[in-house]
Amino acid sequence: MKKKKMRLGEILMESLEEVREHQAGRKKLRTTVRFLAEPAPIFRARQIKELREKLKLTQYEFASVLNVAVGTVRSWEQGIRKPEKVCNRLLQILNENPKIIKTFKTA
Repeated sequence: MKKKKMRLGEILMESLEEVREHQAGRKKLRTTVRFLAEPAPIFRARQIKELREKLKLTQYEFASVLNVAVGTVRSWEQGIRKPEKVCNRLLQILNENPKIIKTFKTA
């Protein structure tokens, strides 16, 4: 059975009608549960440097992997700046899965 195409106004009106039916006790609405990841841990200066050293990367290489400036890595390791939330997630991923970094040798 094909679903008919509806315009936004029609969708909104249908949704409002469902709400009214639910409030009157004539309709049970579906509940959708979605997986939400835990917030990324906050990496401190010492932890960032230890991670980089564990991965055997220079600051330049580490910055390249994270797609940030080498000065950013330097300032994280010195405690001058803190990584943004997205960078903390990347650091977490690298920490838990160090093999995702591939090394390329030049001839």
